[in-house]
Amino acid sequence: VKTMQKIRTLLVTSAHILLGLPLAALAQLPTPPVSASLASSHFESSAARPAVASNQGVALICASVQTNQDYHLRNGDLIETKVYGEDDLSARVRLNENGAVDLPLLPGLSLNGLTQTQACERIRLLYMKDFLVDPLVSLTVLEYGKSKVTVLGQVRTPGVYLFPANERLNLLQAIALAGGYSRTGEPGKILIKRVQNGKENVLKVDGRAMAKEEGYKMFEIQPDDVITIAESIW
Repeated sequence: VKTMQKIRTLLVTSAHILLGLPLAALAQLPTPPVSASLASSHFESSAARPAVASNQGVALICASVQTNQDYHLRNGDLIETKVYGEDDLSARVRLNENGAVDLPLLPGLSLNGLTQTQACERIRLLYMKDFLVDPLVSLTVLEYGKSKVTVLGQVRTPGVYLFPANERLNLLQAIALAGGYSRTGEPGKILIKRVQNGKENVLKVDGRAMAKEEGYKMFEIQPDDVITIAESIW
């Protein structure tokens, strides 16, 4: 019984001491130490972490080997694409009738009407979007497709003729492909049908003046033009 009374007295005394202790004294009580390695790693991870640039500058990251900077890719062109350091992404493909190609990881990619530089940049951005970080891409035209022109009417060999898509062709050269005028051909009366923006236009051209008059501007043929030479009236 005496032992229990002593314990009870000790507990009551301790409670009174704690209740009467000032707040300042409680603040000075020792606190459990924080692990140094944990604290340092936390601050180092936030302070030493490099900032991510929100608008990175673009260096020379797309290269194209080209002979005609104004040339626009079209169906039939054979191109080669390479990604530096990614040999499995290299490809040698020909643009289909819609001007599209199947590249590794990029099937059905349309390049029709783009310059080589524009096509190269499109490929680079698509690879960078989902697969690579700032890839270096090159694009080379290995073989140009063929454009066609149709020459009808009073020429020696009417028909459809092909010429390299990267080369220019004027009216007189197109007529020469068809063997020149026939005996009844009228050079001064030439009609050219041309489709522009889905609409067919008919142009009248004087081939005689183009051939004889100095300084007369040559008429340039566009792919798929249809040339008709009229018959002369005796």
